[in-house]
Amino acid sequence: IVIEEHYGQCGLGTRIAQWRALHDAAWRLRIMALPDAFVHVIRHQAGMREHYGLDAAAIAERVREFM
Repeated sequence: IVIEEHYGQCGLGTRIAQWRALHDAAWRLRIMALPDAFVHVIRHQAGMREHYGLDAAAIAERVREFM
């Protein structure tokens, strides 16, 4: 699971996905990142994380689902 506190396009998760595809890797990959949208209307970082499912509770839930 790659967690990015920014847009998912062209980030670390994208690079890992590309490497995985080129090397026919058998492991699963999940990328958690911000949507491609204007997110600056949320004025504080904690609120942004919660709103977009990047807070600790959402990450823990996604990990449980992934396993």
